[in-house]
Amino acid sequence: MRPCDHCGKPVYRYPSEWFLSVSCSAPCRFALMARRNRGENNPDWKGGRYLEPEKGYVLIRNPAHHRARQNGYVLEHIVVMEKVLGRRLNPGEVVHHKNHQTADNRPENLELHASNGEHLREEGHHRKKQDPCRCGREAIARGYCDRCYAYWRRTGKTRPTSPDLRRST
Repeated sequence: MRPCDHCGKPVYRYPSEWFLSVSCSAPCRFALMARRNRGENNPDWKGGRYLEPEKGYVLIRNPAHHRARQNGYVLEHIVVMEKVLGRRLNPGEVVHHKNHQTADNRPENLELHASNGEHLREEGHHRKKQDPCRCGREAIARGYCDRCYAYWRRTGKTRPTSPDLRRST
């Protein structure tokens, strides 16, 4: 008899199995594995730093950070900028990579913006000017104005242009 490694309940095992971890049930075994395989003890541990697959941002493990994700990782450029400033980032502040390399988190490559709107304006990501609709009004979607777009959605056809449509701007 040997106590469960998680809850301490007595478990019967052969002496030849004592070198293995002993658990009394599946929930205890899962809890034991979760506790043992965290962070550096996990066989897949890569040093607490990884590259986000789709976006290319570098994340570092820091579960105590106030901007950490649910998995305990936080964007490295946020941590670097907070060290440079000597304070936490305010809720609306955005960190920008000057050379557009999201994995390059050197302090001289990072720039702080007060808001995302300011960041987008400086980057030139504001709304692109579209060609006007066939009827002469400003196009909002798929090259149509709001009236022509609604007509196209209802019928699946392009709205015929006529002189009275152009006047009703």
